[in-house]
Amino acid sequence: MPYISETLLDSVAFVAVPGDEGRTVPGGTAFLVSVSCRPADKEDPGFLYLITARHVLEESRDERLCVLINTKDGGRDRVETPRSDWFTHDRADVALWPLGRADGERILLWQTEAIPAEFLLSDDHRFTAPGGLMPEYADTRIEIGDEVFIAGLFRQSAGRARNVPVARFGRIARLPGEPLVMSRWGGQRFESDGFLVDLHSFGGFSGSPIIWRRQVLTPILRGGKPIGARLEYIGGLAGLLSAHFDLPVSGRVRRSRELAEIAAAEAGAEDPDAVEMEMQTTVNSGLAVVTSAAHIRSLIEREDVAEDRAHRCADR
Repeated sequence: MPYISETLLDSVAFVAVPGDEGRTVPGGTAFLVSVSCRPADKEDPGFLYLITARHVLEESRDERLCVLINTKDGGRDRVETPRSDWFTHDRADVALWPLGRADGERILLWQTEAIPAEFLLSDDHRFTAPGGLMPEYADTRIEIGDEVFIAGLFRQSAGRARNVPVARFGRIARLPGEPLVMSRWGGQRFESDGFLVDLHSFGGFSGSPIIWRRQVLTPILRGGKPIGARLEYIGGLAGLLSAHFDLPVSGRVRRSRELAEIAAAEAGAEDPDAVEMEMQTTVNSGLAVVTSAAHIRSLIEREDVAEDRAHRCADR
């Protein structure tokens, strides 16, 4: 298994929400994607977007968000943005914030590596051979069992002076098909046309980039004739992490006589149930929901987003 590229880790930022006493509390993950301003210009620095899950914005308690981005001096930048500056997808769990040209004065201070938009899988979930890379595998489609990994926020260890993304690994468990019906905190129900991955996720990983990769056997040629083969990898941005499934669990647990007597006294009962009590909770199913790259691309290419990008690219 190959290592995870530093490019992926450096593409990740944390989305923060206001905390008590003015503290900044990271609550979700975002990542940078670069789009070419002038595709024919090899010197084009590109235009940067910060991508996250739409529900990360919707669940914020404040009209302003904080984005935490690592800097080259070993610290991190705290960038404030009103929610009104973000573009959101009409149906899918995707939101983006236009940051500006990659050669912007503030952006040049960041320790970041954006994921090129060409790295997104196609709308039907296929490898696109970005930049002419390994064209013989173009149109390779993701399949159940393929490897995926993410990098995002682990709230219990987010990093003190700078962001410290945590990687998790899994496999494709179900391809898009029947809508997935889920509910968020507060009981809000929604549907997703995404796919399932066998990967444990928690709240802070919402918005994380999910990378697909597959091992392929590439012939080694000499004089146009095969003399062997080598193992290589193809991959792409499959989408972003949107949710995970919790499973309800119920049962009876034992409790002490002392606790039973306290509970009985509070309830005004004479004969405490000292042995068992009913308990209900949930456990993480280990299945996470991915909003596909097709929805990220459709938002980037939406008319109002494209017009805004063209205006900002032209504005030096």
